[in-house]
Amino acid sequence: PSPSSTAKVCAAIAVLEGEGKKVAGVVLEAPFNNLSEEIREYPISQLFTILPWFDFCFVEPVYENNLRFESDVNLRNVSVPLLFLHAEDDRVVPFKLGRKLHESVLRHRKENNTVDFIRFERKLGYGHKFIYRDRHLPMIVRKFMEKSLQKS
Repeated sequence: PSPSSTAKVCAAIAVLEGEGKKVAGVVLEAPFNNLSEEIREYPISQLFTILPWFDFCFVEPVYENNLRFESDVNLRNVSVPLLFLHAEDDRVVPFKLGRKLHESVLRHRKENNTVDFIRFERKLGYGHKFIYRDRHLPMIVRKFMEKSLQKS
């Protein structure tokens, strides 16, 4: 999934729930909290983040053009069950950004039992694209779907 996929899905959930439409559940693979932090954490950016003009040249223009991709903001007030899947060795969207998004949702959610986070250990080598190879994934998703459908 592209990094913007997370943001688009999170924004769509917020809009749908705002319109009173029911979403049974959402699976987010390798999600990030917001584009500002993703820009700072991206491997190539690491070469430039120490420079005093980094935010001015890279982060601020993104925000000025409303390309914020703030999944942490969009998921604050939604109640849809969420399943986060993230590999520790993800170099495109660092694991810690997925964890930050998960923690943000938990802080703002009344029912935390509708939010699950599945961590795939570094030693599995899934990186950003290969979580689908996990032999337990079908069962993880099936259990999440069953739990989500019971709540809806």
